[in-house]
Amino acid sequence: MSHWSHWIYAGLGAFAMFPVRALWDWYIARWWKVFWVTFKTGFKQSPAGKAFMDSFYAGRAKKDMEIVAQHPELKDTLQCEKCHGTGVRGKMYAGQGDIQPGDIVCDDCGGTGWA
Repeated sequence: MSHWSHWIYAGLGAFAMFPVRALWDWYIARWWKVFWVTFKTGFKQSPAGKAFMDSFYAGRAKKDMEIVAQHPELKDTLQCEKCHGTGVRGKMYAGQGDIQPGDIVCDDCGGTGWA
């Protein structure tokens, strides 16, 4: 094989690897997302995971309320974007009532309404 043909074959090999690499990256990204979502769901459903997440959301809500007490202008920024501060999926503004037994608690804020 001469010197110039080596460069042609190397270029063709690199060109052929681009779709293989793109498919690999797509597959890994998809696998990782599925793994992470199922891991978090399993963790949140376990008794220890529920206790940890409840204490995490309560601590974060307490800290956010302290910040809002000092800086009221940050209230809109620190409220959960997904539930708009209600703590419940489907209720789009605060004042629609408290969380009822049949309500689905927001996944992002854990029902506290704070980001």
